[in-house]
Amino acid sequence: MGMYDIVKVSGTMLPVGPVIRNRIKKEKTEWQTKDLDNSLSQLRITNKGRLIETIGDEKADLDFHGIFEFHSNVGKTWYSFLAKFTDGKLTGIVRLKKGLKYTWPPKPLNSFLKNENTSDKQKKKQTD
Repeated sequence: MGMYDIVKVSGTMLPVGPVIRNRIKKEKTEWQTKDLDNSLSQLRITNKGRLIETIGDEKADLDFHGIFEFHSNVGKTWYSFLAKFTDGKLTGIVRLKKGLKYTWPPKPLNSFLKNENTSDKQKKKQTD
């Protein structure tokens, strides 16, 4: 299984519907990532869009710049998200749909957003 970091984020910040948001809140879902230190760090994405690490009683703003994936089960369904930070500020969270993989070298976050906003007709045209 390996080491990972724990990410806490409010369900209201995630691109999911109200039923899933309520379930996240009820289950007190903790998200995991292997894209950062992998040292069981306690991280939180604040409502102001900052990534904070808690060490004992101390909290530190990581001023993070980059993209990381985080995931967990909500009920029996697997959810995976990408969070993008620019100069320490959260600029977006997108859900990775089933079958989409975050690869190395990373794809631009906008490519995931483009897939979300593409109509079925446009998707068919792209695959032809």
